[in-house]
Amino acid sequence: MASDIQAVIWDFGGVISSSPFDAFQRFEQARGLPPDFLRSVNARNHEHNAWARFERNDIDLQAFDQAFADECAALGQVVRGREVIDLLGGEIRPAIYRLMCQALGVAPEQAVFLDDLGVNLKPARALGMRTIKVGNPDAALQQLETWVGFALRGTGMGCEDGIPNSPRAGLTLWCANDR
Repeated sequence: MASDIQAVIWDFGGVISSSPFDAFQRFEQARGLPPDFLRSVNARNHEHNAWARFERNDIDLQAFDQAFADECAALGQVVRGREVIDLLGGEIRPAIYRLMCQALGVAPEQAVFLDDLGVNLKPARALGMRTIKVGNPDAALQQLETWVGFALRGTGMGCEDGIPNSPRAGLTLWCANDR
């Protein structure tokens, strides 16, 4: 059966590399913060909190630094927003989904997006992309193989400079952190 998938797009942190949550946990332990404190701050009022406004580019880094610090202070902790940003390799802003498809020359319906965070998958799915939440890498690869219509593991995949070659012409593999 032929697949209509023309592009596979993935986030880097938590999909290719370790999750930024690992860095959050180390930071929390070093600072004596409650476990999962940073994640809980980001989960509160998730559409209008400092993190959400920063991701949408509604506020700059200086404003985020203070707004995040204020949110933490309201919860009884002292953490500057800049400290959290320094723990990250990059975050996905909602406009990137449309830009990725435009850059690749594909309709959202012809793309699959992989991420370890459900909150990042929702806007991609709303745009029309198929999405895979990466928790178990084998399960994620199995789902991706089903959607692209060929094996991605084992012999015959081939690589150049660490980038898999598609055995099917027209399939583009792209990391969201390449933006």
